[in-house]
Amino acid sequence: MDKFANYKLLSPDNGQEVPFGSVWAGGKAVVFFMRRFGCVLCRHTAFKLSKMAPQLSANGVRLVGIGPEKLGYEEFKQGNFLAGEIYVDESKELYNSIGYKREGFLGILGEFIKGKLIAMNNAAKADGVTGNLKGDIHQLGGVLVLDSAGNKLYEFIQHEATDEPDYAAVAAAAGVAYNKAAVDSVPGPETCDTSCALPAR
Repeated sequence: MDKFANYKLLSPDNGQEVPFGSVWAGGKAVVFFMRRFGCVLCRHTAFKLSKMAPQLSANGVRLVGIGPEKLGYEEFKQGNFLAGEIYVDESKELYNSIGYKREGFLGILGEFIKGKLIAMNNAAKADGVTGNLKGDIHQLGGVLVLDSAGNKLYEFIQHEATDEPDYAAVAAAAGVAYNKAAVDSVPGPETCDTSCALPAR
């Protein structure tokens, strides 16, 4: 990741720019690239990663979330979905350079038809996590665990919106214990609210 160290990220709280390299300066970092701040699945991933936050902090590992746009940030912040720092890559230059793709309408439709989107939405609701359709619904993201030199210890890249990181692998790469019972949640009944509904074409 060193070649991307000078890419600029924006702090949505104060408007200041920081280099991406500052994220791993001084120690390991777990970096979550979200699809968008309103995405219920992203919020649930942030919720699960945040269950590792006390251990990460105790071991000097930063938990960082990055969004592709500022839209929806305030609601995300108020929901306390991520127990870590949050930045924005408005130009999506970093997203594109790392290789985070975009999912077309047919891909989203396929996930909906297969029921995976509904099941994951229900799992999020069981944990009290909801979302909305505001923002760029096509952007995909991923998770990186980086060492203090910016080397990748773990990398996850989404190919579909319903793809999730391997939380045990994230914990192992970060050097903390993994509590599966604490991270996992139980899906609710097969229903779907507007947070996982398909947008009009």
